[in-house]
Amino acid sequence: MKTNPHSTTRSLVLAALFLALAFVLPMITGHVPQVGNMLCPMHFPILLCGFVLGGPWGLAVGFIAPLVRSVLFGMPPMFPIAISMAFELAAYGLVSGLVWRRVKHTLPMMYAALVTAMVAGRLVWGAVRFVLAGLTGSSFPFSAFLSGALLTAIPGIIAQNMDDDHFIRYNATKGVLLACGGFPGSPYMMEQLDPLGTSVTTACSYSPADKGYGIRAAVWAGANLDKEAAPMLFDRGVVAPGVDGGYVDSDSAFGGKAFPGKIRQYNPGTQPFLKVNRNGERFANESSPYNDIVYAAAHQPGRVYAQICDVNVLEDAKRFHTIGCSAQTRNAGAEYIQKQMDNAEKEGVFFKADTIEELAALLDVPADELQKTIDRYNELCDQGTDADFGKKSAYMHKIEKAPFWGVRKHIRVSSIDSGVNTNANGQALDADGKVIEGLYCVGNVGGVFYGGADYPFHQTGLSLGRCYTFGMLAAKHAMGK
Repeated sequence: MKTNPHSTTRSLVLAALFLALAFVLPMITGHVPQVGNMLCPMHFPILLCGFVLGGPWGLAVGFIAPLVRSVLFGMPPMFPIAISMAFELAAYGLVSGLVWRRVKHTLPMMYAALVTAMVAGRLVWGAVRFVLAGLTGSSFPFSAFLSGALLTAIPGIIAQNMDDDHFIRYNATKGVLLACGGFPGSPYMMEQLDPLGTSVTTACSYSPADKGYGIRAAVWAGANLDKEAAPMLFDRGVVAPGVDGGYVDSDSAFGGKAFPGKIRQYNPGTQPFLKVNRNGERFANESSPYNDIVYAAAHQPGRVYAQICDVNVLEDAKRFHTIGCSAQTRNAGAEYIQKQMDNAEKEGVFFKADTIEELAALLDVPADELQKTIDRYNELCDQGTDADFGKKSAYMHKIEKAPFWGVRKHIRVSSIDSGVNTNANGQALDADGKVIEGLYCVGNVGGVFYGGADYPFHQTGLSLGRCYTFGMLAAKHAMGK
């Protein structure tokens, strides 16, 4: 029997179009949570393919779509979701095509074909999930089938085992509480959601593992994201000489952005020692809150600076008697401070010298300007009044005794204190402000607390306090207390 080459070419072109739509539609409807919550957008082109090209073409395109999309984009996860979806969508395409070819092409019959195909697809999906569960030794009870087969799912999560890449589904009777941090460890998300932050920061020191997975999961479930990020920026990061603030372009990094170097943390950096920019010039009151310091540093050349002290560094840290986060330097004692300095020195970001000129060379700052700045600072210390920047005399100490120590510093992001919109119970809200039943977001997964303003409003510990409080409130609400 002869075939029409033009007809085959047309079918291939249309099949490719439907396949492409199956790839692209989830990206578009991800911004319309109401659609994604009711029906997976990949279903539409598959059903349409069955109507237009017939059952066999619908079966082929439906089976290929989720598998290829999983390989290309990582979503849906291959096992067990993409595999079971492949059989489900194949059934959609096959049944819709077969039924449509055998009924009158009227509107009621079209709806009948759609419903028949969808019911068949969900039954096939359930059967495949049951078989896959048996192969892996896990369970797939009838309740799990109902939760996945019906439009309204019961609360639960799908977790990935990073050791063997297996996926496990957990159903929750009370709800799912997401408390897994923000996205400071994801340069890509930072670039997209906090571009100002990425222009001045160099690394994430405290939370490099916080890549926004919880926030992304909540958004995929229909939650509405904060309009603006609220970054927590600290002055405790250190970098090697020559490194500028701001993320760098990277062809190998997801999203094209990466940290420019190693992620380093230097806690004594919060102490009010003399700070100079790349030109060797003092630029701020060093005893100001850390958000004021980093704001001033963001306007310096390269958005980096250096901290200078002399042999009395350990005694000065005790005498300064700082509070808040920086108090750990004093409370931990001399051994802790010395260990911090030793580790930074080994990493090539902390330098010790017998002369100011030698230290300037190590820090890559002009020696004459650095000496001039130190001379002026020592003069102010003798006067007991900081006429230049207003630092309290209690936080001033002359730099005059060798060895002299310096560390290259930068602005680093500690956390992003914003996420998805929530109510007073920690319940996630959709774009219309309606509660998403069974989903709680607390800590830095939850948003709206800061209203897009930078942390900390001069209230030390506010971020941790919010995490503890809303974690308790959400848990109590989920338990009905």
